[in-house]
Amino acid sequence: MRFRVVYRGRKLTVDVTHEAATYRLVEGEPLDIRHHGRQITVDHQDVVLAIPEGPKPDPVSQPVGCEPRRRARK
Repeated sequence: MRFRVVYRGRKLTVDVTHEAATYRLVEGEPLDIRHHGRQITVDHQDVVLAIPEGPKPDPVSQPVGCEPRRRARK
């Protein structure tokens, strides 16, 4: 996915894949942003940062007595 952002007169291009995000300032002064909680400064050079793996959700189970009804097979 690729998109552009204009923020306070600065133009930023962001390119995101499953593995990494690439930030590049197209126009304007260097810009401080956050990438997954980490503060970085983006300028006119590509900044490539890994995307951390997402949190693993806990398994979901239905409360006792509220399970979906099974359909009869024909």
